[in-house]
Amino acid sequence: MRHTILLIFAIFALFFSCAKPQIHESRAVHATVKTPQMAFSQSGFINELENHDFRLQLYASGQPAEELRVGDQICKGFFCLAPAEFNARFLSPHYPPNLLRDLLAARPIEGLENSLITRAGDGFAQTAAGEKYDISYTKEGGAQRFGDTLNRIVITIKEAK
Repeated sequence: MRHTILLIFAIFALFFSCAKPQIHESRAVHATVKTPQMAFSQSGFINELENHDFRLQLYASGQPAEELRVGDQICKGFFCLAPAEFNARFLSPHYPPNLLRDLLAARPIEGLENSLITRAGDGFAQTAAGEKYDISYTKEGGAQRFGDTLNRIVITIKEAK
């Protein structure tokens, strides 16, 4: 009897521990990322998962090329870092930890110092300037452009039609 219960528990754990998070919303996009540490420009998908995490999957010649998962940690393949550590290594240590999550969600970035947001139609423009960064971020329709002239970073996301 005891072995049967353990076997049922083991099977249950096997099936549910390996379950992938459900996709809540998916957008086909073309993403370009240019920083001093990395650069790529490819088409793929931004998936919002049921737990409000995001996954950016990019493809080259129909094959997976890049995958970035943004949640409590930011994972590039099997390599995971806390958001603040990821920013320090690949973007800027002065960015708020939620920067990538806000970009993938297509919403204004929270936590930027000296930030000014102007709403227009279905989009917005956000600027933030100081000694640590000089950011211009716009969302208009299905296109987003994030640029930081001080840190030499450009991220664009355009929804595929």
